[in-house]
Amino acid sequence: MSKLKIVLVGSFFGLSLMSSYPAWGQGSSFAYGEAGRWAAGVVLGSPSALTAKYWKNSLQAYQFGLGYDMNRHITFYGDHLWHFPRVPGEMNIDAPGLVPYLGIGGLLRVYTDEQPRNRDNEGRNMRLVFRVPLGLEWMIPQVPLGLFVEIVPGVRLVPNLTGEFGGGIGLRYYF
Repeated sequence: MSKLKIVLVGSFFGLSLMSSYPAWGQGSSFAYGEAGRWAAGVVLGSPSALTAKYWKNSLQAYQFGLGYDMNRHITFYGDHLWHFPRVPGEMNIDAPGLVPYLGIGGLLRVYTDEQPRNRDNEGRNMRLVFRVPLGLEWMIPQVPLGLFVEIVPGVRLVPNLTGEFGGGIGLRYYF
């Protein structure tokens, strides 16, 4: 619970600072999908992680995450995303900056605890997962922030073949 409080207080402090910065409040434009643009932030869910996003072009991006669960595991993931900016307009939804996306990627989780529940019969303590993130990101107009929610079905490949499911809600700052 203390981690959540730290994240919430930090987010509130960061948003307060950004809202007081004059360049973002005086007609500056912020558009999604600018090639070469980076974003960094946090995602809470499964997995909870620090996250980054890099735009390859106006419709494709790469997202990465690095998470650490105290004394349990370290998680790294990477996904290639395709964005569909015209879909909300075609569905008669007037929501500027709302962009659905679909992707493919992978997740690597290395367990650091001594619990046998995370190992296979050969004693390995690693998971390798093929992921398919499905998400919706709101690029907040006039502010360099992206608020996103995603669900992530997947298939665990190592240590055994089984289904996995993840998801989360996050916030990224674009720079």
